[in-house]
Amino acid sequence: MQTVKLIIFIFLVLTSCNNITNNNKINNSSTIAFDSMKNSKYGKVCLSNVKELLTWYRGKYDELNNIDLVKLEGNGDSIHYEIDFKSVKLYLQKLKESKIFSENYIKAMYNYLKKCNEKLIKNYQSDGPPLGLEHDLILLTQEPDYLFYNIDKLNYKKRMKGNNCIVVVDKNLKIEFNEKLLIEKIYR
Repeated sequence: MQTVKLIIFIFLVLTSCNNITNNNKINNSSTIAFDSMKNSKYGKVCLSNVKELLTWYRGKYDELNNIDLVKLEGNGDSIHYEIDFKSVKLYLQKLKESKIFSENYIKAMYNYLKKCNEKLIKNYQSDGPPLGLEHDLILLTQEPDYLFYNIDKLNYKKRMKGNNCIVVVDKNLKIEFNEKLLIEKIYR
């Protein structure tokens, strides 16, 4: 009986070591595949993904912007804007469903809205565009239509930053993709 247990134990140890080795091979091969993609093909994929983002967002723009991220709270003189985090959850879920944005991007958007909420509560703002929300949250502009309807006419430049690819759109909008070709950051 002891011999059978010993044989089973040795088999399990050897099998688990083989799985670890196979997992390392997978990780190494994906790194090699990614490294080989750092050429023009990778840049073309990133450029294609920017165009996909603009096309997707043009189709979802009204739906996303009809989600009221801001609500009025309080009464009388204490009435002020606050971020509606139930709506934020819905908004972020729509972004996740697109499968265009990384988890880091989603978290950064949530944190940005959290900071906006702190400013709104502190400043008791109740009219005009809410602080931090004066522009489109995704494309960081007050005129996203320009980008939506000029996709093929825009000026695009690609560059690498570590393992990430950055596409600069019309000299100032930067869209950064991670190695999984998901949007990691959008900034100006």
